[in-house]
Amino acid sequence: MEEINLRDTLVIIWNKKIRIFLITAIFIALGTFYSYKYIIPEYTSSATLVLATSEGKADNKTNTITTTDITLNSKLVSTYSELLKSKNVLRQVISNLRLNVEEDELRENIAVTSVKETELIKISVTSKNPTDASKIANEMANVFIEEVSEIYNINNVHIVDKAEINVEPSNINHIKDIIIFGLIGVFISVTSAFISDKLDTTVKTSEEVEKQFKVPVLASTPLYEFSDGKKKNKHTKIKKELVSQRDPKSPISEIFRALRTNIQFMNASKKLETILITSTFPGEGKSWISSNLAVIFAQTGKKVILIDADMRKGRIYTIFGISPIPGLSNYLTEINTKEREKIDITKYIQETEVKNLSVLTGGNVPPNPSELLVSSQMTILLNNLKKDFDIIIIDGTPTELVTDSVILSRVVDSTIVVTAYKETKKDSLERTIKSIKNVGGNTAGIVINKMPALTKNQNERYYYDDLLRNKEEEIIDNSTHTSISQNREEIKNDDTNESSEEKNKEELAKTLNDKTNDIIKQVNLYIEEEKKNLNQKEEN
Repeated sequence: MEEINLRDTLVIIWNKKIRIFLITAIFIALGTFYSYKYIIPEYTSSATLVLATSEGKADNKTNTITTTDITLNSKLVSTYSELLKSKNVLRQVISNLRLNVEEDELRENIAVTSVKETELIKISVTSKNPTDASKIANEMANVFIEEVSEIYNINNVHIVDKAEINVEPSNINHIKDIIIFGLIGVFISVTSAFISDKLDTTVKTSEEVEKQFKVPVLASTPLYEFSDGKKKNKHTKIKKELVSQRDPKSPISEIFRALRTNIQFMNASKKLETILITSTFPGEGKSWISSNLAVIFAQTGKKVILIDADMRKGRIYTIFGISPIPGLSNYLTEINTKEREKIDITKYIQETEVKNLSVLTGGNVPPNPSELLVSSQMTILLNNLKKDFDIIIIDGTPTELVTDSVILSRVVDSTIVVTAYKETKKDSLERTIKSIKNVGGNTAGIVINKMPALTKNQNERYYYDDLLRNKEEEIIDNSTHTSISQNREEIKNDDTNESSEEKNKEELAKTLNDKTNDIIKQVNLYIEEEKKNLNQKEEN
């Protein structure tokens, strides 16, 4: 059985805090209504009797209580308690007070208790009328004394306290009722929160995704609104969607830079040229991730081309504000009908406002998009594009609808699966990862999109000055490129036997690890130095 630690418990409660608050508030409101409006007030009055020496002994001037009296009275307490609720007593009380009530009904509203280790008997009567309650209690005491005298021929029962009119309801405690209802609301809301969390099979945290699927989460991007609700032209919305180009200093842009770095390090052992971005279902943010990732790669000076491989409902052209045709489908169709040497690929590629970034749109919707993507012409296209571009990013199709992206994963260097927070089902993600693995593809990692908004601390963590950020990227890119190139040359010059190859792989991994640590140290040292300089300038 899966264990739930304190941190997970607090996270579940925090995530469901609105539901817990609302359910608890509803129960408190119900408790208030129940206590003030629903409960009919009832009033209780009590008379107290005591068993003492008989009047016969008093006439003989015996003022002390003997052991025999105590023993006799102790035995009579329980007997008298039952006698008080007998039919004869109740019938006489009803007759004397002319009550319009049945004996059984009156008996239910009477409580006779004996005070522990004493000879006191307490008669409590509850009624909707406080006056009636006191009258009945006092009349019961009088009738009972007469009944005892007649049955036992002794007068050893005396009234200690007469019943008084009690104007405070005995059955109403507003604070207690409200607290009880509130606690019930808390219990039900918290229980429902845990049940719904267990029944919720969607992607929520990077920790659970990595633990279940053994695939790293490369980034978690926040829920990003492209428009502010005001009516603006289409071009404004396009600029808003390209947040990496429009606002390079924003925390979201920093997340995409982190995603780019993670992709590079995940593929440090080989040259990274082609990246496929896919998802399980539409609407999970696949095209948004692809577009901004392409911009981030282009900002490093690399020549990047973004291919819209979703020829059915591709929307890359809307993000960049370019023409949808001609595009990928037109090129693949033409290459099937003409000689490859006579086709000019450049007429299908469109430049964008982003420096170093080109786009190959989906083109016209063909009758056979799947056949075009899995054809040998697609492989030829990618090989030709590698000659002119450093990075090829492919915005694929959702895997749960069509298998285009699964097939394409075989011919690319890495595949990234985009999921949506609390939207993507875990079983759908599992099928996607297995499908890619079954065809020989490589799932480099997962991106969780539409995460809750970043907190202030996260914003501060991602925000750096342009100079500081650019220097960090320069150190990482240059050092990584140098270390990888050097180790590739070393491997090529070694013997080709199996033992040497294994040895070289171990040396490469060790060298990369050492280089990575050196890079991190350099970055940290540079950041600390820049912070000191900035602090000195502010003090001056």
